[in-house]
Amino acid sequence: MKKLFVIVSLVLLGTAVARGEDRPLNGYWWTASSSDLKVGFVSGFAYAMVYVHDATFVQCMAHTATQKGLPVEQYPGDELWEKCAKDPKLAPSDFSGIPIGQLVDGVDEFYKDFRNKDIDIKYALVYVRDELKGKKSPEELDRMLKGFRTTPTH
Repeated sequence: MKKLFVIVSLVLLGTAVARGEDRPLNGYWWTASSSDLKVGFVSGFAYAMVYVHDATFVQCMAHTATQKGLPVEQYPGDELWEKCAKDPKLAPSDFSGIPIGQLVDGVDEFYKDFRNKDIDIKYALVYVRDELKGKKSPEELDRMLKGFRTTPTH
């Protein structure tokens, strides 16, 4: 009986948590969130992107080694390491070199603009990252922002 109670409690707790996910993660959610939640969310997002970045890099290395006829476990050399490090597929997941606090502050600023309130948090983070890294021109950032503003959120 005790096991059944624990299982039912966990299922109900899971249902309650899952219902909260119906709320879009946009500027309204962000501005209503505590600073601890913001830091935790951005940390989790950035670390997940680091994982994606590393996995993409490893895939490039494995693919390159296979093309060269090397066993995947064998290091294909510095030249190929450099090639994979510059692979454009890595750019979307590159959140390296940006302090978490700076990302949080940037997203706070991003959502101060009422026109950005409906933009999903993942797009806000990408925009802030690109702005902080300085690798996109103001015109590119403006085009990207206009695209985010016209992307349906639901």
